Amino acid sequence: MLDTQLTSSLSYKLFRADQVRENEAQAAAESGCDLFTLMQRAGDAVFKQCLELMPNSDVYLVLVGQGNNAGDGYIAAINAKLAGKQVHLCAVEPERTLEGDAGKAQQRWLDSGGSINGFDAALLEKSDVVIDALLGTGINSYIRNEFADVIDAVNASSTPVVSVDVPSGLDANTGQSLGRCVQADITVTFVGIKPGLVTGAGKQSCDPSALIVAPEIEAYKSSFIKNHLGKGRFTLEQRKEAMELWVDDEDDVSTRKE
Repeated sequence: MLDTQLTSSLSYKLFRADQVRENEAQAAAESGCDLFTLMQRAGDAVFKQCLELMPNSDVYLVLVGQGNNAGDGYIAAINAKLAGKQVHLCAVEPERTLEGDAGKAQQRWLDSGGSINGFDAALLEKSDVVIDALLGTGINSYIRNEFADVIDAVNASSTPVVSVDVPSGLDANTGQSLGRCVQADITVTFVGIKPGLVTGAGKQSCDPSALIVAPEIEAYKSSFIKNHLGKGRFTLEQRKEAMELWVDDEDDVSTRKE
């Protein structure tokens, strides 16, 4: 198990995933950037944490889906490639052209000389780290078989896994496993901690000692908090309950991947 620590207190950073998604455009504008810039910062943060926590990792396997979580993954892959790492990028639908900001990130990966391939389980044992950018906070129904197959292979591997925002297959609000859920060694989350990361299946899929709130999104987070104090955020009692669940589970790592 990688020895990391929670970077800051849970007491003021617990937000529902839908709150973040529904208000991110306004908060981004008020913090002086657009949504693609936030995506770039998120991808940068993921790679930065990989460098800091696993500096000797030279071969990266980046797994992407189709949404903004995939866009974060493409940006992380670009950073790794520019840093001289060997990067394998596998998509669930490698021939699919993404749209919006994720599509822009995908195109930048291709423009950098990167390629997009289908998933090959053999790459897991050839890689030093896996970046999980398959599914993000928007998922709330059971995952498709093609995602489940990739997640099963990742969980069966001993290669360390860094999940982007939430482990793929985890409901970010409830902590429910949506059929399959990545067992992450590190989770780099953005803006604030989602309740599903510290409750339900999230307590096994997301190691509390290796949950990192990316500081690169700090300006956006501050704007979000300013605009949503008293507007549906979690109550003090709810935050205390989540913290108690966090603390109670801190020593129970028997079901997590070593």
